[in-house]
Order: sequence, then C-alpha cells, then structure tokens
Amino acid sequence: MMSNTASTSTEDLIKEILDTADKGLLAQAEEGYEHAYPEHLYLKAQTDGLQALERVQLIIKRLHWGSEDGNLSKGEIGNCLVEKVVKGSCASLVILCATYYNHSDWSNEGCQKLAAAFLDDILAISSCPSVFRLLCGYSEVEEPADGCFFEKGILGEIFRQLKKRLNKESWKKEPASRQVFHWLLLHMKHPFVGEHLNSLLPPALLFVDDYQPSNKLLGIRCLQHIIKQVDPTELRWYGRSEVIFQALQPLLYQQEDVIIKELIPCLLSILPIMEKPGQQRQSPWKPGLYDKIFQTILCNMEGEQKLALRQEFAKSLEQFISVMKINILRHMKRLLRVISSYLELSDGKEEISRLHTLRALRAVMIEAWPRIPNHSVHLTKVLLTLLCDISTIDSFNITDSARHELQDKSEDCLRLLKKCDTSTVEPAIQEILKTSSLNQFIKESLERILRDG
Repeated sequence: MMSNTASTSTEDLIKEILDTADKGLLAQAEEGYEHAYPEHLYLKAQTDGLQALERVQLIIKRLHWGSEDGNLSKGEIGNCLVEKVVKGSCASLVILCATYYNHSDWSNEGCQKLAAAFLDDILAISSCPSVFRLLCGYSEVEEPADGCFFEKGILGEIFRQLKKRLNKESWKKEPASRQVFHWLLLHMKHPFVGEHLNSLLPPALLFVDDYQPSNKLLGIRCLQHIIKQVDPTELRWYGRSEVIFQALQPLLYQQEDVIIKELIPCLLSILPIMEKPGQQRQSPWKPGLYDKIFQTILCNMEGEQKLALRQEFAKSLEQFISVMKINILRHMKRLLRVISSYLELSDGKEEISRLHTLRALRAVMIEAWPRIPNHSVHLTKVLLTLLCDISTIDSFNITDSARHELQDKSEDCLRLLKKCDTSTVEPAIQEILKTSSLNQFIKESLERILRDG
C-alpha cells in the first residue's frame, strides 16, 4: 500500500491502478476449454476481483480525500491530480466494475456490492450524473454537468480495450468480456449507439453466429438493443440491416424455446426496416420478407412436438397477423390448419398455446373477415369441440383461471364468427341447444353467444 499518494507521480499512480484492475479481470480460458471454464478459476476470479476492487477504491479514496474513510463530497473534485488519474484509468476501472457488477459464475455478492459502490464513486468524482453520461458523454447540443471530466464519454477507449479481447480468434475464451460488452451496450442510447455502430455490430454478430445457445441468446439481445436505439435509415446504410436479418433468420430452425422467445421480437423489429416504408402498399400482393418468415414459422409449428416451443410459436402468431393484416390471406389455408391443430390439444395447466392461438384466431377474423365464411363450418366445429373439452374439467389438469379464460375467448371467437357468417353459425348453435344431453357449461356459453352477439 502506498504511504503517500500525493508524492507519487501521476504516471505511477495510473500504472498501479491499471495493473491492479488488470489483475482483477477474469483470465482467458485455455485452449480447448472455451465451453468448460474450470470452476476453481471462477472461485479464484471472485477473490482476485474483490481484492482488485478494494485496492483501486482505496487508492482513489486516498488520492481524493487524503484518507480512505471520508464521505463523497465535491469539495476537492477539481483537484488536477485526481482528474488526471481518473481520466487515465477510468476505462479500465469501468471494465473492472462491469465484470463484477451482475451475478455470474465469477462474481459473488461481495464483488457485486463493491463494484456498484465503486462505480458510484467514479460517477461522483467525475461529476457524471449517470453511467450513460460517463460512457457516452454529451452531444453538441447538450450542456455538460458542472465539473464533468468526460464531456465526450469514455466509450472509445473502452471499445479499444475490448477489441483486443473480443476479436474473432479470442472472444470465446472471454466469458467475462462478453458480459461486459452486453452491460455497456444496455447503458447506451440513441444517438450514441449509432455513432459506435462499427464497434458494436461485429461482436454481436459473432455471438449470434456461435453454436452455443447461451452465446446466441446474448447476441440476439445485443442486436435487439441496437435495432431499437439506431435510426432505421442509419441501419440501412452499407447493408447493415440486411446483415442483421441474415444472421437472425437461420435461428428460426433452432430447437431451444429460450432462443425463439427472444428471436421473434427481434425479427419483428428488423423486418419493418428491411421492408422500406410504403413498399407493401406499392405491391400488396407481392410476397415479402414478412411472408417468408411467417411461412417458416407456420411450417415449424405444424411439425413441432415440444410444448415449450409450441407455446413460443403460438405467442408470435397474433403479432405477425396484426402486422401483416390482409396479407395473411396468402397463408390462410396453412394458418387455419395450424390454428385448428393447436386448439385440439391441451398443453398444460395454464393452456398457454391454446390461449395465444385463440387470440391469433380472433386477429385472423378481424383482418381477413371477407374470407371467413368459406371456413366458418370448420371453425365452428373447432371452437365447439374446444368448449366441450374444457367443460369436462375433471379429465384435464388445468387451472380454473385458464379454463374460464379459454371459455371467454372461445365465446368471443364464436361471436365474431357469427357476425362474419350469421346464416351458418347461428342456426348451428340453435340446433345444438336443442340437444337434451348438453351439459350446463356448454349450454350457458352458447346462450350467451346468441344473446350477446
């Protein structure tokens, strides 16, 4: 430990801080161990990280307050030495804090608390109101905070350091650096994401292209944030949006529900950027990228047996139908076939697939109502069969709330179906009500449909 910080040269202070921060980072995995990082090294990283954070925090406190036991105050923030040292080491310190900020195999509760506290110290000393401002700084039209050390932010230096760790040859050996990259990205907003797009896209695309599900998931989350925070026109420059789309599209064939859950919203974010404004209006009957993705999803749904995947695909149907509107007519035959098959089978206590499929069917009837009469007989049978299924609750292990919600949505769909084709649906329901063996559950439902419709 330094006995007299003030007497130490600025360069020596910065070097000591950088060396300490570097020792606290998680070491690269050895060749061949990229996917099985040894547990004893994770435990060592927790100890090293805690020691590094404690040491650099103590150095900064001694430098700023003259002792380690002082409360944060702005009285001496203008000190020239403090400013030089913080500016010279801040990028490395933020990387160290980000490494241990969130829960991970190499970060325990003590590391997380200390990383959060030290990051708050850095923000206070540098007069940055938030991590976002520390990273991104201020634009030309914004007024920096008084005494701010980093008007232009420190992202440039951070990415320069991360680039060495996240290149094509070594990124898989850097589990912590991947998480640091994601943490930094989530703290960035428009328009600064666009300014650093050339540094942000390559690592995210590397993650997505990996065969390990955890890396794919991380890449999808990174791309989703980029898509949301970058101007669509800027994403179209140099074919960036097309590169993103081409990276995401093959993931539709993945068999992991966690990937599909994150993937479909990401595709729905990039598709309107790929299909320029007005493109669908100019040629409404020409199949586009929406049709290509929707067709793939329907194809996957037809043959899918895993309940978790069926649920995630079912959730996506209503979203695509609402966006594609009348263009779903190109997929009507297969879409209704999928809807019918998903309504036939129970998928668990909460009936997630059935409930989302009923929402999709309602959206279909609203968007493509002129074609519904052609399918009204079949859809009436499907919905009545569903009501019969849930009326015998003792034979199905589903919750009461799921049962009532299925009943409400089935009735709602039958009402809409009756409006689309009154001459077919209403007489059919009236005929069924004459059946003497009809149970009370179905009878009340059908009476409500006729009365409220």
